[in-house]
Amino acid sequence: MDRQPIAPPTPLSFFGKTIAGLTVRESEPKCPLVRGSIAKALARSQGQTTAFAHAWTRSSIPNHRPVLLPSVDSAIRARDAASRVSMGNFGMKNASDTWGLTPAELRKLRGLKTPYGIQRLLDDMPYHLEDSAWSPRRVLRENTSHCYEGALFAAAALRVIGFPPLLLDLEAEHDTDHVLAIYKVDGHWGAVAKSNFTGCRYREPVYRSLRELALSYFNLYFNLRGERTLRTFSRPVQMKRFDSLNWMSSEKPVWFVAEYLLTISHYPLISRAQAKRLHRVDGRLFRAECLERAEKKL
Repeated sequence: MDRQPIAPPTPLSFFGKTIAGLTVRESEPKCPLVRGSIAKALARSQGQTTAFAHAWTRSSIPNHRPVLLPSVDSAIRARDAASRVSMGNFGMKNASDTWGLTPAELRKLRGLKTPYGIQRLLDDMPYHLEDSAWSPRRVLRENTSHCYEGALFAAAALRVIGFPPLLLDLEAEHDTDHVLAIYKVDGHWGAVAKSNFTGCRYREPVYRSLRELALSYFNLYFNLRGERTLRTFSRPVQMKRFDSLNWMSSEKPVWFVAEYLLTISHYPLISRAQAKRLHRVDGRLFRAECLERAEKKL
């Protein structure tokens, strides 16, 4: 994906105070899943012009609603209730259901056993900043991933151990999006995720709704200017819909999932008035979230 040139490092300042040891490269994304960059990469792969790619902006995303509606939370709760009945279990149906993975790859994924086991493997992988869209097979082989690839890998691994393969997209303002692989235990939601920031990763299955789960990321979701940026969350994406495209085992980039995330409904977490009243994070939280953060080499 195309990115703007990375600006020279400048000291990060909160209310006029410089935080020692930290620098800001404002064009360096939290995760490669940034909507403009995805559009450019998709347009480039399809032989389209950059002008077309710039048309894929947040304002053109269908069903994007910037204001919190009173009925949204109840609608999401109703959707969650329906999902408990209709979602079913899309894990392994029988021994021949391998989704294109080899016996060795399946053994590796089964050996993770639990969502937390999947998270531990993701945490042990180095975070990379390449403009790539590797399938779970490629992630397993390379032993490295970024946010988008980590979510795909986690969804595949959850499927192998018996959970439905589900993704959830978190949409930000003046920042990059984040993708989670979500799962449910005893009627409560949890998440597995890869992130370059400390707090945007695993969630225990204790959240009664997807809105609650998404809000658990709010306070820790900020850009490199310290602004809290999380605004909306998507409906769950059932990855079974992409089985015909071999999303779990393809050797080709799996941009088609990212493209689909651009089109689905997202639900507001806060109102515009609330967004205007938000404060920047302080230096201590910023440093904690940036612990061991991967950075592009100049």
